Amino acid sequence: YPNARHAFMYRACHKVVESFAGLKFPTGVPLRMKISWSVIRCTRSQPLPDAYDNKLPYSELSSMIVAMMTNRWICIINNWVEMVSARRANNPLSSSLLADPLATAPIIRMDEFTSKDPATRANVLRAVLTHFNLLAADASDAALAPALAVFDVHSQVGSKMSGPKATVVQPSDVDVICRCVQLGLARPAQDGQVVVGSEGSNVLIKGSLGVKA
Repeated sequence: YPNARHAFMYRACHKVVESFAGLKFPTGVPLRMKISWSVIRCTRSQPLPDAYDNKLPYSELSSMIVAMMTNRWICIINNWVEMVSARRANNPLSSSLLADPLATAPIIRMDEFTSKDPATRANVLRAVLTHFNLLAADASDAALAPALAVFDVHSQVGSKMSGPKATVVQPSDVDVICRCVQLGLARPAQDGQVVVGSEGSNVLIKGSLGVKA
């Protein structure tokens, strides 16, 4: 589907896990899962059979929910980087109408997309809307203004995202999640495809919109 359009958005792992764990389990970790995790941690050297890398310290995390979501995030980032790299290598027509829609997909980090800097936010949004053919490349600032105005509205008001949520991710989990990220992204970081900063709490995929080289 050469006319398809894609984008890849990501956010720091611990923030994603905190947000979605509370959303999916608003009353906290079910007792059954607490018991299961305790048993798994005591009886297995590899607590997550489907883990991206079982050398990661998942067993130090407080619950199976946190461990599984952390692992999932690491898998997604690695898989995206590997897939895009492979597709770009096999697709020399990156500037043509037959360009691979995944290889040319804009990469959006939440930090820049919601930046407090108006210019950064506007540049990222313009690039994204242009990519999806929703805005002309030479569109005026006035044409972009209605889209920027959306950022002044609390998009989660009235949804489950804004409701009360249990604290599934414990304070002690954050450092462990960040260590997992550092270890789990070691290979793409070595290849220069990903930058892992702030001891795992800040990740940048090469080519992300709005980021100065």
